[in-house]
Amino acid sequence: NNIEANKYDKAGFTKELYEHFLYELVDENEVNKLAKFLKGSPELNVRIRFNSEDTKSNQVKQVTKLLNEEEISIIPAYFQEDSLHLNLNGKSLHQSEAWKSGEIKAQGESAMLPAIALNPQAHENIADICAAPGGKTIQISDLSQGKAYILASDIQEHRIDLLNSELKRLGIQNVKTRIADASNIEQWRNYENYFDKVLLDVPCSGLGLL
Repeated sequence: NNIEANKYDKAGFTKELYEHFLYELVDENEVNKLAKFLKGSPELNVRIRFNSEDTKSNQVKQVTKLLNEEEISIIPAYFQEDSLHLNLNGKSLHQSEAWKSGEIKAQGESAMLPAIALNPQAHENIADICAAPGGKTIQISDLSQGKAYILASDIQEHRIDLLNSELKRLGIQNVKTRIADASNIEQWRNYENYFDKVLLDVPCSGLGLL
């Protein structure tokens, strides 16, 4: 109902995330305190979507210059060259030309590690299970320079819709999506011995970076 939806929106959490924190913290007041604390942090981490290793350095410089011109403060990332910590100074990331053009994607540094460890290569068949909303799916595509064949699945239709919307916005064409239950082996019989690599990152490695 609308009252429940407003409660989630006010906290800035999805329904699933709100209920997860409520299960852990028990008291709704404590969940709201957590939401207030998280909103107080001005930093946001983004990943620069580079075309190849050869162009990475130039793209980092180009995106950094663009963000500086938009008066968005940049804090050096801890260990990833293509990662930036941003202080938006009251602005919305979606207003940035770097975001509109698809040059950056909101993604925490720890959330970047699973796809890097996967080391996706061109022409590999890769499954990203529990993929939505798709940060790592898109990273896998980027790391393979758009040449891997990726199947991204999630059990929830509305989350797959979010992923499809982002794939369309960024013009990514090497990813197919499906609604499936990763714990139901019968839904995967047709893919037996099909994939070269599988990414199963549950719970999301970025959860602790909220």
